[in-house]
Amino acid sequence: MQVKRETTENFVIIQHNYGFKTLYGHLSKIKVKMGDFVEKGQLIGYSGNTGLINGPHLHYEVRYLQRPLNPVNFIKWKKIEYKKIFSKREACKMGIFNKRNNSKSSDSSRTTIISEGSFISGELRFKGSVHIDGEVEGSIMSENVVTVGKNGKVKGKISAEKIIINGYVEGNADCNSVEILSGGKFTGEITYNEITIEPKGVFEGTVKLKTGKIKSLKEAKEENEAVQ
Repeated sequence: MQVKRETTENFVIIQHNYGFKTLYGHLSKIKVKMGDFVEKGQLIGYSGNTGLINGPHLHYEVRYLQRPLNPVNFIKWKKIEYKKIFSKREACKMGIFNKRNNSKSSDSSRTTIISEGSFISGELRFKGSVHIDGEVEGSIMSENVVTVGKNGKVKGKISAEKIIINGYVEGNADCNSVEILSGGKFTGEITYNEITIEPKGVFEGTVKLKTGKIKSLKEAKEENEAVQ
């Protein structure tokens, strides 16, 4: 929680799970302090007229990953509203960090993280790598590596240099190499040059070499075992 008192305005910002924040502004009195944990229904302050306003009122904001959302959708919240609110968002970047820790590095050296609890629908394009712990429906195109984490779920098409699956993917994949780790599951068709399926990794569907030759799952596994 962030609490701020200024000569112009008093406001409180509450940090919620999964990248959400709510802001309560123009307060006359604040009843919480920085670092407090609050519960539903708890009093955090009183509405007022601090700041540049013409009369007492509450300024209320809902933000998701620093992006403002229409608070009306949250006043009478229903779980069914979740996809409706986020379906028009092309991408939600929970965090971008540079692998080399150098701000001058190219975009291809950066990784975009789609966090657990996030839902994204649409066409996503990335120059760097992507790590998915949330849910994505649509198409993902990356010039580097796409990793579907243990809690990640993708429905659609993935195109990348390399794909690593430790979660669940349903659809089509087009890549140079693909790894299905233990605990990972892929359902659909994979077009590839190299494939690795670890013990307990699950694949259901067909695989197709970049050369155009279609292989059965048994052939792909035999090829993988021969390489190992």
